[in-house]
Amino acid sequence: MFESDPRRRLRVGLFTAALLGLMAVAVLLMGRTQGLFTRHVRFETLFTDVGGLVPGAQVRLNGVVAGAVDEVTLPGDPAKREIQVTFSVDERVARRIREDSKVVIKTLGLLGDRYLEVSSGSPKVPRLAPGSVVPSEEPPNVAEVISQSGDVVANVRAISASLRRILERVERGEGVVGELTMKPELGREILERLNATLGDTDAILKDVRSGRGVLGRLIVDPKLEARLMDDVVAFAHAGRNVAESLDRDLQRKDSLLAALMSDPTGRERLQHMMDELTAAGAAVGAAGDELAHGKGTLGRLMADENYADNFLGNLEGLTAALRRIADKIDDGQGTAGKLVNDPQLWQDIEDVVRGVRQSKILSWLIRNRREAGAENREAAADKKE
Repeated sequence: MFESDPRRRLRVGLFTAALLGLMAVAVLLMGRTQGLFTRHVRFETLFTDVGGLVPGAQVRLNGVVAGAVDEVTLPGDPAKREIQVTFSVDERVARRIREDSKVVIKTLGLLGDRYLEVSSGSPKVPRLAPGSVVPSEEPPNVAEVISQSGDVVANVRAISASLRRILERVERGEGVVGELTMKPELGREILERLNATLGDTDAILKDVRSGRGVLGRLIVDPKLEARLMDDVVAFAHAGRNVAESLDRDLQRKDSLLAALMSDPTGRERLQHMMDELTAAGAAVGAAGDELAHGKGTLGRLMADENYADNFLGNLEGLTAALRRIADKIDDGQGTAGKLVNDPQLWQDIEDVVRGVRQSKILSWLIRNRREAGAENREAAADKKE
């Protein structure tokens, strides 16, 4: 029935116009969100498993929503294993899809909806034409990932069980930590011993800083340290010269040292020397025990300051004397210096010994005089008895 009231007709018309306007705004908003009024470009990609991807799923380009999935086509031929996925992207961003772009299926959250993630290609690579196939990467199998995490869960459970057993032992008072937890007096005793040890160490360091003892004097007195270092360096220099002289002597095949080195029994002699060194090491260990208890010369050096001063003075005199002797040997002075630095003298001695051995008269004379001396020594011993 036609409405005769003009005001009522006006109200109905205004309500209808407002409803139509709201519907138009809703359609425009939905169209902008879904891209209904935007031109799209279609592409294709292939997967062996889409993992539940459905038409209408989002297509994101570098994380930004740029389109939607149009079709997911499973081929009817069992020989064809690849599933064809057709998707559309906004024409304004389609030029970012290049030949080196990749398509991968991702999930919103661990168990959320699936969507396509497309990566932008390099600007130097040609763009893909509409309808082209974009290379794809197979999505990870969530079920396999969860199944493979079973080992991790088992390891976590084993670790938690081990921790529980350790805590139970601690609660029962077993082990060092358990005893410290159950017996507070033991912990206090350990702390007291630790504090006492730290106190003794601090006292020793204070003595060293104040110049007491051998170490203290070496650290505090720079002149003494410099003198000792000079003597040590000079002695080392002289020792190096002697070593070089010995090396030159070893290179001579007719020398005494060369004969010792080439002796077949050298290995046995070396083993004997190692045994002697082992015995010496044991003696050094015993000396260390005496030093720890303040016995012997080193113990007195650490405890008696006057004795340490006298010892250091004698040590300085000894090192100075050794330095003078080494300098004389290095300069060729004296018999030892000539023996080390003058190979001709050593050669002359060896020539004399060879000559004596070759002379029957001299050999007889030396042997006769040696036997006579031995008889005189035995006669003198008999008289004493």
